[in-house]
Amino acid sequence: MAFNPRCRYNPLGFQESESVFYLAKDDLIPSLSDTDPFAICDDCYNFFIAASPLASAFTAQTGTQGNILVCSFSSTSFSLEATWSQCLSQNTLEPLKARISQLQERLRAVPACPSNEEGKDVKMSRRYFTFALPDQMEQEQPWRMCGQCYSQYIGDWPSPTSLFAEVTDKCSPDSMFCDLAHLTADPWQSLRCVFVLFVALKLKNMEIFVVFIIASRQCPNECKGSIAADAVSFGLDGLPDFRICEGCHYKSSFHFPQMKDRWLEITPAGTSACAMGGSMGKLYLLQLAISFWKDDPGFFLDFARRLSPIPGCPAITAVPAASRTWYTSDAVADFDVCAQCYELAIRGTSLSGHFHARPAQTDMPDRTCDFFGARTRAIYREACNANDISPWIHFMTAERPALFQSLISQKIALEHEVITARHQMNMAQIRSRGSSTSAFIYDSASNAMGINYSGTATPSYSWAGSTYNNYQGALASQERGKSNQYASLAMSAAIVVDTKSAMLKQVLSLFDTEC
Repeated sequence: MAFNPRCRYNPLGFQESESVFYLAKDDLIPSLSDTDPFAICDDCYNFFIAASPLASAFTAQTGTQGNILVCSFSSTSFSLEATWSQCLSQNTLEPLKARISQLQERLRAVPACPSNEEGKDVKMSRRYFTFALPDQMEQEQPWRMCGQCYSQYIGDWPSPTSLFAEVTDKCSPDSMFCDLAHLTADPWQSLRCVFVLFVALKLKNMEIFVVFIIASRQCPNECKGSIAADAVSFGLDGLPDFRICEGCHYKSSFHFPQMKDRWLEITPAGTSACAMGGSMGKLYLLQLAISFWKDDPGFFLDFARRLSPIPGCPAITAVPAASRTWYTSDAVADFDVCAQCYELAIRGTSLSGHFHARPAQTDMPDRTCDFFGARTRAIYREACNANDISPWIHFMTAERPALFQSLISQKIALEHEVITARHQMNMAQIRSRGSSTSAFIYDSASNAMGINYSGTATPSYSWAGSTYNNYQGALASQERGKSNQYASLAMSAAIVVDTKSAMLKQVLSLFDTEC
């Protein structure tokens, strides 16, 4: 079967809000994972399915409501094109359903990729693979891929053993990491890594991928998230609110060379955030990659022009309402959605008619955004798929308020405990240092007095000096005891600060996942 060169392959996924994708009706095909449904991009649907007898088994959906889906049909991970040929010959989706189930079982049987075990040894209980071209790689920097990544990305390709070889215990270190996982951990590199690997496998020429790895190792600049007042930055013509740091400019020019001439160096103009490093960074990067895939820089420019002037979502942080545009819905009382969330998750969806801009008022109180949470967006996406907003209204009115208030109460309580414990820690540290200083002063006074009276022959003077020395020594010993006691209290308070801070971080993460 022919390869579809226009597929938005993994990990690019579909565009936000405006995408058309296709799902199997009645959940005939299981999901590839717990988080990713079996979805087909519009390009693959038109390329493979639209003219086939099985087209009626799929239904179109518009808008992803903030989620980035992966095209399961022609993704680099699973290569389902041959299976689709069987579906066409048998006029049924059963081969595809069986194939997905088989892939699920295979991935579950392989130890998880150690990409999340940063800083820990990865023992050789896992299988590892490397290139069958050892002379092409730098010997001091060997390249390894874990068994799960090999199974996911390589296992379905014809004759993979001619391109990769399993690492043997004889030539292996005691511990290794998965280099493919580390390579794709950088979002700049991941957008190119899987694509380059895909092309190399198609052409059966791993030298293409080796060259990419070597070039990526020479791309060290990292985004710091902000741009210093005197630092060089880059922007796009006509977009004064869109600035990126020098590191992101270097990486964008390396990975997406067609954008190199679009960036303009900006004279230092005060401290600002890097557009590619903030909350919108991943989404801007996604649009930049799609522009690269479409060979259309204008696609990214249009997206940046539309989104860059809009302030970021405040989430649960109250901001002055008059400082930005807000949207609301008459179906939910006291509901506010910021302009960024509206543009990314609501505009253009089948239920967007239920929302409208809130009239500007000079005396509006500070507001938070009620549409930032993953669960709110997921339920809204399901409502759009069913073209029925009532499930989302039920969640927003009957479930979310109590959950949100519970999390707010936990957040306030933990913040108070962290502040109290940190104050106790600081005071104990100050008192410990004060007592330690007092002990040093008493010891110094005792030593000085001992020197002054050590040479006298008068017994009364010698006795007075000895008494004074003992008194000063006792005071010094008492202060050292206090210092140790306060240091112990400071250490206990520090443990409370760390524990409560970790709990607070967990509660804050629940706002994103459960609200």
